[in-house]
Amino acid sequence: MLSRFSLFPPLSLAYVAAVTPESWEVKIVDENFGPSTLEDADLVGITAFTSNIGRAYQLAASYREKGIPVVLGGIHASMLPEEALQHADAVVKGEVEGVWGNILEDFEKKQLRGIYQGPILDLSRYDILPRRDLLHPDYLWNSIQTSRGCPSIAASALYPDTWEKHTGNVLPLPCYKNWLPYPDPTCSFWTTT
Repeated sequence: MLSRFSLFPPLSLAYVAAVTPESWEVKIVDENFGPSTLEDADLVGITAFTSNIGRAYQLAASYREKGIPVVLGGIHASMLPEEALQHADAVVKGEVEGVWGNILEDFEKKQLRGIYQGPILDLSRYDILPRRDLLHPDYLWNSIQTSRGCPSIAASALYPDTWEKHTGNVLPLPCYKNWLPYPDPTCSFWTTT
């Protein structure tokens, strides 16, 4: 849902898939390569930036009309969880890995609880590798995640309930493990800080 010209695969849903129990079948649908069709599913998760939240809400409405519960996450849902909850059965505010198991348990009990606050994770204590096998194969570049959060004091001042001034640094070993699946040893590094 970003752009058909996207160069890097979106890793967020690959991380959600990585913390989903093996008993669940997971499929990532990527609208960067064309519009999606509604999938048969028991539960749908959608992530979105503010720039594409309208499309996320359209998809959520379509699934909910079919009786399929929807969980919304991403930056927009984290900043405006009450708005997002008007379009979903549950909303993840913040990082999903720490609450996804609870959401799945609540779904199985038919007791989704609305807004789930994801904790800020100490990524040095987690060994979560994204499910790259589920990502669309036609991206021009691959990516690895080396940190999370916003080091800007402005973000934490504007949205204190959502962002603390933090950067979740990843230790070199997990970074290296992210890199292992790539047969091409060439790399480029970018930073946004």
